[in-house]
Amino acid sequence: MIRLTKLFILGLLTACTSQTQVHIFTVGIEEPEINQLSNLLEEKGFDVRPNSLPVPTRITRHTVIFPAIVQDFSIVELIESTMDYAGYPDARLILESEANHFFSTNNIGIYLINQNFDYVSENSDVDPYSLGGKDDNRLAYNYFSECPGASEAQSELNLYPSGTAILEEFVWAEDTRQEVSYIHDGDWLADSSSVKIDIFGKGELRFSIEEHSGTNWFGPYEGITLVNQHSTMDIERCNYTHLKYKE
Repeated sequence: MIRLTKLFILGLLTACTSQTQVHIFTVGIEEPEINQLSNLLEEKGFDVRPNSLPVPTRITRHTVIFPAIVQDFSIVELIESTMDYAGYPDARLILESEANHFFSTNNIGIYLINQNFDYVSENSDVDPYSLGGKDDNRLAYNYFSECPGASEAQSELNLYPSGTAILEEFVWAEDTRQEVSYIHDGDWLADSSSVKIDIFGKGELRFSIEEHSGTNWFGPYEGITLVNQHSTMDIERCNYTHLKYKE
């Protein structure tokens, strides 16, 4: 398996707990236009980070992706109105995730799409990095950590249909008083009841699989939880859950 660190690493993302970090992804948008929106958002108090990670092919219009932890929706509304002022109206709002893009804590993603720009290859019928739990890869989702007891550890796990696993840790650095993101990549394999993940040069994680359903304040959902059974990594032994909300 070719290591994919360079493709997926967003850099060591840092976010002040009192400031929302906004990542801007673009397709066919010129740099001066990106800078214009960045400046407007920075004037509103956001920490803006233009990003080169590939945009999921399913995102075909201006979009904002925000995490469930954003409970003050006025932040999302402020971003939406700033985009409208900058010439990007009617942005689609997505809670939690789309393909391999997921945001947590104080992170929000903005996607600017030039619909006249053809960025989908004629030969790209199958995207090996497009998440979504297809029948032959029912576990290919993004998962958010659930850690034991009073642990404040946070991490995210992406399992891709290609067999690639990306594990991102969010760690509070006392010296800088900032949250730092560390990304680990590896391979994953699964059978009907378990998942094994080999993180390159770091160790191994093993999980059992639990499927469940329920309702929370976002509505009814179907969920998959990967229950931690074994770890040789120097990392908190957390479970990982993906929730799919019903229409």
